[in-house]
Amino acid sequence: MTDKTRFLESKIDRLLSLFPVVAIVGPRQCGKSTLVKKLRPDWRYYDLERPDDYQLITSDPLGFFSRRREATIIDEAQQYPDLFRVLRGVVDQDRKATGRYLLTGSSSPEIVKGGCSYGMMLSSTYRPILTDLCPKLFPTAGALQGS
Repeated sequence: MTDKTRFLESKIDRLLSLFPVVAIVGPRQCGKSTLVKKLRPDWRYYDLERPDDYQLITSDPLGFFSRRREATIIDEAQQYPDLFRVLRGVVDQDRKATGRYLLTGSSSPEIVKGGCSYGMMLSSTYRPILTDLCPKLFPTAGALQGS
């Protein structure tokens, strides 16, 4: 494990202890999915690039979140920009509960359009903390696996 990996894992752990939603945003293929699966292997995992997961979440998002109370990873969140708006209502029901959702998304206009300025900590009670996985910080996905 590299120092960069340990730093990112520590940062994400800390953010999850403080906020209900943490979003990991960065370019495609930089290791976001690998990182979150490694960091929280026991969390329920959904990938919005898989048609079944996309349909499950987008067909009735409020129903999806009301039926699932376990900690959840949603990968490729940029595929469903309204997710951020939906999560706001879900999180508002129990603002004190931290570490509930871990999102990943590729750096894209959809993320910004969804109400998030990526790479910044936003001050609203709901808004997720966004950690930008840029190539300068994390050159390859292989670095996540210690290679």
